[in-house]
Amino acid sequence: MPIEIGRPLHDIFKYHNGYKAVEWKNWIILFSLPLLKAYLDKRHFQGWANFVKVVKLCLEPEISEE
Repeated sequence: MPIEIGRPLHDIFKYHNGYKAVEWKNWIILFSLPLLKAYLDKRHFQGWANFVKVVKLCLEPEISEE
């Protein structure tokens, strides 16, 4: 497992109240798309995918207009 992932995630259904920022970041950008694809209809999945893109953009150290 890559070091930037950190420790394995806790069960999101049981422990989401105790998630730290890094756990939410990992859930959103690494795990959510493949895990939610089977549960969301196409429209909602695309909206979530757009949210994931925005989160990744916000995590960049520098944002340009490119």
